[in-house]
Amino acid sequence: MAYAESLNPRTLSLRLTALSQWHIHQGFSNPAGTSTVKKTMSGILRMHGKPKKKAKALPIEDLELITAALAGQPTLGAARDNALLQIGYFGGYRRSELVQLTVENLAWDHEGLVIGVSVLRVQISAVHLNIVIENKNLHKHRH
Repeated sequence: MAYAESLNPRTLSLRLTALSQWHIHQGFSNPAGTSTVKKTMSGILRMHGKPKKKAKALPIEDLELITAALAGQPTLGAARDNALLQIGYFGGYRRSELVQLTVENLAWDHEGLVIGVSVLRVQISAVHLNIVIENKNLHKHRH
């Protein structure tokens, strides 16, 4: 309760989760799982909760400037960053999906480069998603 007014409820939940995991890892009972703690957190969320701030989408003009700047750098890192930015932007990937991409996810076929990843969205079952890159255009194929 001491931090209820000064910290974001999501920060408190994160800290509570960390404490819970530490207790479990050490073989102790989980104090965060008690009904008192759960009721206290729900009250804090009710009283001090705020909607999560969503980041605005990057305008395409800004993406073009960034990719042009990266294309002018002769490093593999810049080429990688450029590719990841464009794949993430046009494919609508989340950060968590981008970091899971490996060479094994890439294949060339008659349409172009196919990027296959397993996508798991909240409350949606797992879906296999192929992104086909052809002349800078992306086509989604769901299986």
